[in-house]
Amino acid sequence: MRKLHFLVVLLALFITGCSGYRSADTPGAPSPGYYTTRDLELVWRTEMTEDRLAVQGFARDKLYSDLKELSITATLLDASGKRLGTETYTSFPAKLAPNQTNPFTLSFPLRAKTERPSRIQFFVSYHIVEGKLSDTPAFHSFEADIPH
Repeated sequence: MRKLHFLVVLLALFITGCSGYRSADTPGAPSPGYYTTRDLELVWRTEMTEDRLAVQGFARDKLYSDLKELSITATLLDASGKRLGTETYTSFPAKLAPNQTNPFTLSFPLRAKTERPSRIQFFVSYHIVEGKLSDTPAFHSFEADIPH
């Protein structure tokens, strides 16, 4: 009887664990964006409405030391490369500890229904804390497609 209860509970856990998952190839499911370096990992999703594009994600320190003054600047680009808007997120903790993850959100107003961004250009900057007297600045720039 105990084994039966255990199996029922286990089956219930499997069913509820999979119920919230939506495959990335499901229509309407936003695909996650991903960028990583040896010291920083960024994961994000985009959500577009008629008048706004939201970018929500997480930044994670992959190093053995702290990161400080983390800043993420994103610029929306249309298919021709025209800039549609720029937003910056700097509300991270003063220091991001090793393996610490922190959320970020960028929100872009879209001025016209004809403005449809196709790419996001990211610029990420921070300092690597390597001791009491020295910090090493780090910068990364990359572009990512916006799933439609």
